[in-house]
Order: sequence, then C-alpha cells, then structure tokens
Amino acid sequence: MAVNETVAAFVLGGSAPGAAGGVGTVRSWSTETEFLLPGGRRKVRPDGVWQVTEIGVPVLMVEVDRSTMAPADVAAKFPRYRELFRVKVRDNDPARSGLGPADRMVHWCCRTWPAHSRAGYSPVGLVVTGAGPVALASWQEAVADLSAGCWRGSWWTVRLHDNDGDGWREYDDAVPVIVTTLELLAEHGPIGPV
Repeated sequence: MAVNETVAAFVLGGSAPGAAGGVGTVRSWSTETEFLLPGGRRKVRPDGVWQVTEIGVPVLMVEVDRSTMAPADVAAKFPRYRELFRVKVRDNDPARSGLGPADRMVHWCCRTWPAHSRAGYSPVGLVVTGAGPVALASWQEAVADLSAGCWRGSWWTVRLHDNDGDGWREYDDAVPVIVTTLELLAEHGPIGPV
C-alpha cells in the first residue's frame, strides 16, 4: 500500500495549508519495472519509476520501504543501481556517426530517457514510512553508513601524500540519493520541504 500512497502524494501534492501541488499524473509512473543487470542473472526492480520531463526530471527511481526492513537490505539496493547506471550502450544518433566506437558509447539511462542530459547517474528516491522520529533517524543513519560507498563520491587530492586534508569529492560514479518520509511527502508534496 505504501507505494500507492507515495504515487498519490507525488500526483496530488501536499495536504498541508499552502503546500505545493502535485506533479505529473498517474501515467508519469510505472511500478515494479524490472531492469536486468549485466550478465542477465540479477535485476534491479524499483518500486516506482517516475518521469516528469516538464520539470526537469527525466527519471527518478523510487524505493518505498517500511522502516522495519533491515538497513543492510535497503543499503544493498544502491550498489545494484550503480551497476545498472554504469552500463554503457552504443548510441545510434546520426549526429554521432562520425565519432569513433568508444565515443559513441553512452550511459544506458541517457539512451533510455533521452531527456536525461545532466552529467551523472539518475537519482534514486527513498521514501520511508512506519517509524517514529528516533527510530527513523537511527535507521536512516545505518542505511547511509552501509551505502556510503555508492553515494558519497571519491575523495581526490592534488599530491600523492597530502596530509593537510585539502582535496575534493568527485561524484562521477556516485548515485544521487534523495530520502524523505511518506508522511512529509504527503504533507508537503514532492516539491515542498520534504
């Protein structure tokens, strides 16, 4: 049921006075869509796939989880998303016909959703429900710690042995993750303060 409630919150918008309205329609969603990972044996199956190109969201993979699910089980989903997003396919766009074979390869999501023009991977939204504030904070912290390798990015420094801590994070291979609760989403809508 929480998946249906999540779709309704996105489409209808928030219930609070002055809350943002909904975005998209029910047709903007597909649920339980299955994507095969390389090798064809394992799959990624988001609870929902949301496409609303008119607001700049070519695709948002949505996971809806009750906080009773073990943090390790939720965190294990993010490496599979990153593996899926890393897949490159040949782009047959005539504008690329003069390029070499390596330059014609694009990330799978860019070919599947052509409006996906920003650099990086598609975002994954995690909507959580069924916990009080203290339990939810603990649960979210555990999921974040267990999945940090997928979303935190890589730390880079200028020198080989940089001991002063100067550097930067690269997010080229990081999965953008957006986390909220179903309750906040239903109260404020998908473009409200969730």
